[in-house]
Amino acid sequence: MMISFLKYILIFTLSMFGSLACSEPIVVLEYRGQGFQNNTGTPSDNAFIIDPDHTDKHIVLNGQSLGHIINEFYAGSGLDKRFLKLAIVAANPKAFAQENPNFMFAGAKLHLPSLNQIQAMILGTPINKSVQHNTQSPDRGIFFFGG
Repeated sequence: MMISFLKYILIFTLSMFGSLACSEPIVVLEYRGQGFQNNTGTPSDNAFIIDPDHTDKHIVLNGQSLGHIINEFYAGSGLDKRFLKLAIVAANPKAFAQENPNFMFAGAKLHLPSLNQIQAMILGTPINKSVQHNTQSPDRGIFFFGG
């Protein structure tokens, strides 16, 4: 009788703690919308939308990520943020360590390509080399953003 009682306790314990050991954590992801584009800007006030040939320059600040720069300059453009990252890295390869968008040099002067230049890059036409400005500061601090 004692052995059958111990068997019931053992089975009960295994069933209770066995299910806890096999459980997996739940991960909740945040959905940010189409292509993770920041939609705070309106197309009417975005210079890149008004003029598809508009380009801009930006000096990378300490702690600034490529995502912050894209949100500042290309907000409301309707372009996928992933394509914008690739286009900016292609236009400024020396501003990134090993051309990785997550490793950007602080103090680098970025050429922000126009929508027409980005379209040309997607179609396989490189942008004019004369418009690329890849000067870097002597600081050359590398900041990592991403996973």
